Amino acid sequence: MKGLFLVDRKLEEEFGDQTDLNFQPDRYGPLDPKVYDAIESLEEDGLISREESTDYDGTEFALTDSGRSRGQELFEQLQEDRQELISWIKGRHVLQSLSKLLSFVYNQYPKMAENSELT
Repeated sequence: MKGLFLVDRKLEEEFGDQTDLNFQPDRYGPLDPKVYDAIESLEEDGLISREESTDYDGTEFALTDSGRSRGQELFEQLQEDRQELISWIKGRHVLQSLSKLLSFVYNQYPKMAENSELT
């Protein structure tokens, strides 16, 4: 959710790209309930799988082989500058610990910490 929030915000800030997402501050950081609908759809289509996290109390999602292949196809259709931005967000922030990711989000977007239980 936090990684998708960063992609959404950075695409708008850097390129003026708009999505139909509307993140709001929530108990565990930025939230848009539409993301849960997308997760369910991706899971039903066999593109992601759901697992209990070994790092924290909650659920993690992983791409299936089909999801990885489809994601790569879609990624390659993006303009190079968008690919670079998404790769930077993933490598620099999403692959970090949850606490580091959340710290970055709250530092860059303090409004998203308003209702947080994780500050």
